[in-house]
Amino acid sequence: GKTDHWAVQLIAANPQAREDWRRCEIAAVEVVQAFTSAIGRHASGIASDGPAGILAGAGALGSEIFDLWARSGWGRWTVIDPDQIQPHNLARHRASERHVGYDKALVMSAMATTLTSGEPARHAAIVDAATNLANNEIRTALEAAELVVDVTTTLEFPRDLALNAKVRRAVSAFITPSGRGAVMLLEDANRALRLDSLEAQYYRRVISESWGGDHLTGNQGHLWTGAGCRDVSAIIPNECVGIHGANLASMIRQRTGSPEAALMIWHYDAARGTLTLDECTPATTLLDSVGGFDVVWDEQVRAKIRGLRKKRLPKETGGVLLGYFDLVSRRVFIVDVLPAPPDSKEEDNGFVRGISGLEEAVTAVQGRTGHIVGYVGEWHSHPPNHS
Repeated sequence: GKTDHWAVQLIAANPQAREDWRRCEIAAVEVVQAFTSAIGRHASGIASDGPAGILAGAGALGSEIFDLWARSGWGRWTVIDPDQIQPHNLARHRASERHVGYDKALVMSAMATTLTSGEPARHAAIVDAATNLANNEIRTALEAAELVVDVTTTLEFPRDLALNAKVRRAVSAFITPSGRGAVMLLEDANRALRLDSLEAQYYRRVISESWGGDHLTGNQGHLWTGAGCRDVSAIIPNECVGIHGANLASMIRQRTGSPEAALMIWHYDAARGTLTLDECTPATTLLDSVGGFDVVWDEQVRAKIRGLRKKRLPKETGGVLLGYFDLVSRRVFIVDVLPAPPDSKEEDNGFVRGISGLEEAVTAVQGRTGHIVGYVGEWHSHPPNHS
């Protein structure tokens, strides 16, 4: 045919060319598939694609958790943080020297995007404080998120989340100032138990348990500073951030698959390399209004007061309320109660609270809780047949 004729002519025109190809080496080329989120989930043994959520806080702990989730393909996250990478952050942050001066949220989002450059970006960033609801982008993201994860190392943001009725579910996690402890507070799926009530119940564990004596050692009067990156002087081994970060990333992923609330506290023994868990079932929240304030307490506090009353009947009794005020939200949180001091006057129709040992007891509570929990008021009981 005509095609064959021209092919023969072309080959015959340069006979030497027919042998050149024989001297070309053939190299084996392995065709590999680019890394994707699906591959990350398969390699990690994770079935769920994860939530479309918000990660508020891109400090040391936030960067550790986010990197683990990004590599395992779990979740599609909007990272919110107002700060930039500083040189001292590199001791405990996933960023590198070339990121110094750049926004933390943008750095983390960009680093995750380069892992799966062959697929549409799964993560976004907002450079601002998560509490700034005047920012329409933040407000819209909070309302759209299936899960809000707070690792901001602040008191304000989780309390704001608790009051935001448009948030679907929230979890707050932090490392204690010494780096030896970590805490996770998780709302239930129906949000009957919210972060502010769980925070108060966490303090009660700190007050009542033997480990609470040094749980918050190293605080500077502001509780959640341990895993923050703003404090240059904080001394926490990066190993502690890695250990707690990996554990919290796993626990948040697993526990958010269940509708129940959770209050979990871990203790790390560096000498033995052990991580132990203290977990309690959160008590039902109670809410009352008194003098223009919402009083937030729970069934466990009420049961304790009723138990103390029952022991002293038919006499009246009482004692001190322990808790704290949030003047911004006009709320008072009742964390625990103290019984009547031994020099109190308990009578069938009256009660006068004494003072013996009371100052020392309240001071001890303040010391254990970073000066957050203290005296907020009094309680007393009534005789039989009275409410």
